[in-house]
Amino acid sequence: MVLDTSKDKIWVKASSCDNCDTCNSGGGCRSRLFTMFSSQDKVFKLDVAAKHSYEPGDNLILSCPDVLPLLIMTVLYFVPMIIFVILTAVGHYTLQLAEPWTITLAVAGFLVYYGFLYLVKPVWVWQKLLAFKISKITSNYE
Repeated sequence: MVLDTSKDKIWVKASSCDNCDTCNSGGGCRSRLFTMFSSQDKVFKLDVAAKHSYEPGDNLILSCPDVLPLLIMTVLYFVPMIIFVILTAVGHYTLQLAEPWTITLAVAGFLVYYGFLYLVKPVWVWQKLLAFKISKITSNYE
């Protein structure tokens, strides 16, 4: 449901959709994305086109692509592993650090990456990666 709007943003509150089979089965966008990456109250901001027609009270369906689990695994597990391996090689071969400092450098890179994901608004990151499909199902004027 749309809570508030501005020129190019809308604030929505996510909940399960009665018309959605995956929401009702406990899977789908709500459990995979919004539960993991949004705040407890499930209210977040979405960027939309400047000429949007959304008004407070509108009900929307936000859907994610089927590759969502693969994207989440890549961003949360594979990328940090690659960062760790690269920084270990850089520390050992390029900087010629001792083993404890090489591991410290790799762990620091690992922590910086997760810190970046934590500090950046994760829903904004996922919205850009996933290109949510937004469909209006009811309007507050109907």
